[in-house]
Amino acid sequence: MNNIGGYRVLYYDNFKHFKDCKKKLKNPKILHDARTFDNKLISGKIVQSLESLWSFEFSIAYDHQHYNDINFIVGIVEVINLRDKEQEFIGRVLTTTGEMSQSGFFSKSFVCEDLKGYLHDSAQVFTKYKNDGVKFYFAHIINQHNKQVEVHKRFTVKDVTIPNVTDLPFRYTAYDDTFETIKTYVLERLGGYLVLEVDKEGHLYLDWLKEVGMFVNSPISLEKNIKTARRELNPENIITRLVPVGADKEDAVEREEETGQYVTRERVTIESVNNGLIYLEDESLVKEFGIIQKSVDWTEISDPHILKKRGEQYLSEQKLAIASWSVETIELYLIDNKFPKYKLGNKHPIENAPISGIENLQIVEKEIDILNPQLVNLKIGSSGQTLSIYQLQQQEAKKSMQRQTENEIAARKRVEAELNAKQKELENVQGQLKSEIERVDRQNNKNTLNTSKTQAQNSLEFERQNLEVLRTEKARLEALPKNQRENLNLVEIQINITETRITNYSTLIENINTKLKAIEDLEKIKEAEKKLKEKKNNE
Repeated sequence: MNNIGGYRVLYYDNFKHFKDCKKKLKNPKILHDARTFDNKLISGKIVQSLESLWSFEFSIAYDHQHYNDINFIVGIVEVINLRDKEQEFIGRVLTTTGEMSQSGFFSKSFVCEDLKGYLHDSAQVFTKYKNDGVKFYFAHIINQHNKQVEVHKRFTVKDVTIPNVTDLPFRYTAYDDTFETIKTYVLERLGGYLVLEVDKEGHLYLDWLKEVGMFVNSPISLEKNIKTARRELNPENIITRLVPVGADKEDAVEREEETGQYVTRERVTIESVNNGLIYLEDESLVKEFGIIQKSVDWTEISDPHILKKRGEQYLSEQKLAIASWSVETIELYLIDNKFPKYKLGNKHPIENAPISGIENLQIVEKEIDILNPQLVNLKIGSSGQTLSIYQLQQQEAKKSMQRQTENEIAARKRVEAELNAKQKELENVQGQLKSEIERVDRQNNKNTLNTSKTQAQNSLEFERQNLEVLRTEKARLEALPKNQRENLNLVEIQINITETRITNYSTLIENINTKLKAIEDLEKIKEAEKKLKEKKNNE
């Protein structure tokens, strides 16, 4: 694997320029390359998301070579990861903004959306489709889009893994743009994820998948790679009392004089098959959260028995609480191949004892700063929790906090003992090197001095290398939360010891050099005296 980190940002004037570049007929315009000193962006942030369009926002300075070359709507931007050669983003320039600071510094900022944004460029028409399955329905929506747009904006439907679980006889589309139609009628109602694939020639493929990503047994952990973390439990959609509402009643009184969007009709409900009660209740949820009564529509169901079963199923499977994390973490794969790359859709164990126990959660959003590739912000969420899992998780969080406190106390005691030992070691080292310097001062033999000098130079080089390792470790520890820096003081003591050794070895070498020069000067004097004596004798 290439060890070069950072990103390369390429710009194409339009889709034809993009295709010509892929065919090696032309060259892209380089907006940023971490490997060179020319044409740098002054900022750049990619947001990859499972639930919305990906985005890339960047800014360039006035003296950038391509400051005036970037056009919105038709221009295409591509971001390549130099470490693994993966395409982190490809999309069109959506907006551009020119700015001038108080100091007179000119710059431009751009917002790009990924190529799924082409789905905003078409609108659906009112159509009634026979329910022949979700793939058929999805394909019709995409075909309607493809009829209206240029060739390079057309999509090919590839994989659809969403099950067709409804008994609706028909499906519909209205007059929304295609992206909003897919969001409202496809993803929100039937679930799943929309995944885009762009091949080397620019062809666009869409997958509609029930699940994405895989489980990666590489924890995102407080002790290793979490810098900051925030966890939220969002009970916004909790229902403890559910009122199932079905189709319009066939015997509902028609009121022809009252029409319009505000007129309502009596609907099928469940009290006739539910002991006179219009609602279904989850007693455990009421005990935990109180009464929260809401209705849910099943407009295609006219049988109260079926409507009740649907309501019971919804109540038992509802998402009690969406657990979501916002985590600032370190992309360790950039420096160590044994760590996997954080990828959208993958699930990781999340370990942060003071906030919760261990959860296996999915990366639903990833934010990349292309100027600081080692730091990434992740949003991580679960698909939902039952009440029993929620309660067990709270208990585990309390136990984890208790274990964390005990571990911190033990760690502090261990570090204090190690610090005392290292302090004594520092004192011993200073004493030993002082004795060594005094010993050299008593030496007058040239060979002995040269031997001592070589040993001191080797020791000095070793200590310098050791100092670099210790400084790297210090930087890693400083990036951790404060309550996880128990080894930081120990490393700082070791750095002090190493710096003291470097100073003392340098002083020792200087003393030896002074001694050797004095010997060499004495030898030169004796040699000159010898030659002078020989000259006088010859006369």
